[in-house]
Amino acid sequence: MYIYSHMGFLRKSLKYILILIIIVLLGVIFNNYREEFENKKRYAICLWGQLRGVKTTKDSFYTNIVEPLQADVFILANKADNSIDNSMDLFERSVVDKKFYDRPSDIKTVYHNYNKLEIKNNYLTDTNISLYYNWYKINEMFGEVLEKNYDYIILTRSDMYYVFSFPDIMSLSNNDNIIWQYSNHSFDGINPNLVCVPSKIIRKYLSMYYEYLQEDHIEELNKLDMNIEAYGLLLVQKNNWQLGKIMPNSFISADKLDEITTWSQVKYDEKRNIYYKYEVQLEDAYASLDLYKKSPVWLIKDNYIYLSSR
Repeated sequence: MYIYSHMGFLRKSLKYILILIIIVLLGVIFNNYREEFENKKRYAICLWGQLRGVKTTKDSFYTNIVEPLQADVFILANKADNSIDNSMDLFERSVVDKKFYDRPSDIKTVYHNYNKLEIKNNYLTDTNISLYYNWYKINEMFGEVLEKNYDYIILTRSDMYYVFSFPDIMSLSNNDNIIWQYSNHSFDGINPNLVCVPSKIIRKYLSMYYEYLQEDHIEELNKLDMNIEAYGLLLVQKNNWQLGKIMPNSFISADKLDEITTWSQVKYDEKRNIYYKYEVQLEDAYASLDLYKKSPVWLIKDNYIYLSSR
């Protein structure tokens, strides 16, 4: 009788011990999840390409996009082997990681299908396939960190001049399935100058431009006449991702008239005392600034983030 009573006591004790262990484990799991959620920041900004125009744009970069969004900064720059590489030292605040990478001397050699592809329009120029490789390397170096620690990643270049504060996308939309870009200068595709990508697809987005050219899509691609914007749109559509647009608040600038440039020549606006490359970008950004001065409140409708004209 005593033995049976003692065994019953042990069974009950073991039961309570197991319950206690389960509670403790659940508490640990919950705390880890809570810490991960609380530590996750909303935005990271990742700069790519050569570090052009930094002396002109740095202050506006911090004042009008980094600080309003409380964003962390990552940089993977294409080494130019000239004085603009020194601009890396100008980025200090909010920087999590910054690196150069050496572009292969002949970028075509990293694309094993390149000689099979027919070059139409500009999506296969040396400049653009270098960009695809740059984004691919960003995924290799920063992709896991960006995916796990942020909600949105803003991919952009160093020579964008921000004339007023960039919108807080997450305060306007709770749809984290949308890739956002400026509403202008996109040539009916994806303008890569500034793209805001949800973290859950950032690794796929960064690698897809490069990887699609490496895969067996030669016959399909050779039927198409595409610029880089159309190529980006093709890939976004294949992944069934949504697109949203933002009224522009920035434009490509420069430090001097003879600064290195791939497409358009650098110009100078005496009225605003600023260098620029594309007049449409300049005028659109300052038109947005006029609206912002009247009513500094970003609005959203039908996946379009804009400023009221009233």
